[in-house]
Amino acid sequence: MRRCGVVGLLFLVVGVPLWITNVGKSAATKNEVPTCSITSLRVAHEGSSAGMTQTEQLFWIRNVSAHECSLKGYPMISFIDLAGKSRSPRLRDQPGPTYTFYGNARGRGAPLVDLKARVGLASFWLVGDDSYPPSHCVKSVITKIDLPGSGGSTTVRARSKEIFDFCGVVSVDPIVAGLSGSIPARTLADVPGLQRRAT
Repeated sequence: MRRCGVVGLLFLVVGVPLWITNVGKSAATKNEVPTCSITSLRVAHEGSSAGMTQTEQLFWIRNVSAHECSLKGYPMISFIDLAGKSRSPRLRDQPGPTYTFYGNARGRGAPLVDLKARVGLASFWLVGDDSYPPSHCVKSVITKIDLPGSGGSTTVRARSKEIFDFCGVVSVDPIVAGLSGSIPARTLADVPGLQRRAT
């Protein structure tokens, strides 16, 4: 009788916490959203804005699959120039805000973005300079975009009558939830000088 009491006490002290831990791990695994595959996504050049010497390009990422998935990080970018040659400019991940509006105003790097099935939308900006000598610039209407963890890349054509014109280093903002490419999220009407893709 006494031995049974000791065994029962040991189960309560050791077994119950282990069971709770395992249940917690199972729940966390069950609720974990998988990373989006490139075949689940559609990327579009949504609009552009430009100042005296800089150019900014907004891209939208839509989950077109029947399953929820997630993205986190910075896209890798290259271009096909107007002569048909592949061009890979120097890229700089930009964890904080760019020109006070674009990207993550909190400066905390890349958030985890969950994209709901068929309707989930994320966005990011490319920000650069267009005032260098022509020999340091890339002019293109096609960009190749590798999304983090997606296992592939996709090509995106510039919107009608638009051109990608980047010189020197290109700042890549993190992928964020929503359509404005910024944290906090804003309406596109708040983006100074934004010219959007025709719908």
